[in-house]
Amino acid sequence: MPDLVAAGTVPDIVTNYEGPLSTLNDLGLTYNMEPLIQKHKFDINRIEPQAIETAKVGADQTYIAALPSYTNAFALFYNKTIFDHFGVPYPKDGMTWEDVHDLAIKVTKNENGTQFRGFYPDAVARGAQQLGLNYVDFKTNQATMDTDQWRQLYQLWLSFFDIPGNADGALRKIDASGNLKAFTDGQMAMITGYSGTLNTLAQANGLNWDMVTYPQNKALPGYGQRVDSPFLSVTSSSQHKDEAFEVIATILSDAVQTDMCRHGRMSILKDPNIKQQFGLDTPFKDKNIKSMAALKFTVMSPMKFLGDSNVNTVMVNAFNELLQNQKDVNSAMRDANDAMNQLIQTQMQKK
Repeated sequence: MPDLVAAGTVPDIVTNYEGPLSTLNDLGLTYNMEPLIQKHKFDINRIEPQAIETAKVGADQTYIAALPSYTNAFALFYNKTIFDHFGVPYPKDGMTWEDVHDLAIKVTKNENGTQFRGFYPDAVARGAQQLGLNYVDFKTNQATMDTDQWRQLYQLWLSFFDIPGNADGALRKIDASGNLKAFTDGQMAMITGYSGTLNTLAQANGLNWDMVTYPQNKALPGYGQRVDSPFLSVTSSSQHKDEAFEVIATILSDAVQTDMCRHGRMSILKDPNIKQQFGLDTPFKDKNIKSMAALKFTVMSPMKFLGDSNVNTVMVNAFNELLQNQKDVNSAMRDANDAMNQLIQTQMQKK
């Protein structure tokens, strides 16, 4: 984008996930789309309110500078063959993380030299996003990671890696692609994933799998993941703002949203009739694919000037200290808090 700005060839519409939305501010491309919304009589109330709020938080603006196109949906995927082999009941909709932990123990076994692993939960950031945990109090510009909520989350996530045989030795690390391969190879019983995971499973010939709702945190029942959408922004430099908005409005029409939803892209509209059609035109309609539409979405936590990737680095480093260096949770979260405060100071100096 900086190169396009320098060349004077900025697109009329830019797509960003919620984390990098604020980068348009630095480039001078952020545009208040609310006058266009009013001019074109676009009913913003058709869209899930969490998505609109996420757009504002991600762009660090009080107005609407982006609209969502669809959202990724999340689920727990499981290998039916492994559960059948060990005589363990399948996962079911509505489980908590603790339920999944107890189930993972039952299918983490070594049999004739083959290690079957119970569960890979994905990165700890997913747990923070599910709860909408705040990293910083922006009124004081002080980190807020040294709290009971954060400690409980990290302890919960660590508990999956501490199941004997589930993530021993070189496997004691965050590795989404490696663990997805372990699942498709028949060595992992359960993983969490998103709608894009379906594309990988479609290529896994012979894998007998199904899915249930994403694990819920007992502190926030009924919620899956945060809004995870490619947001569409009309740029401030566009000479075709009306036409650009009409494109976005078309993407958000009932007809297009229904078509995308039926093909595996979750609609960002409130309409339950559209959401209930999720996945009907995919090869997975015989699976429990509607489980992906069952839970509500949380709103992105404010990042402001910190940057989504920078904040994520602090989270990852803190969890790796637990995994690799056997640091206790209290020490890890104190260090994470210190690292976040250092990030705040560094980023504020750049402002």
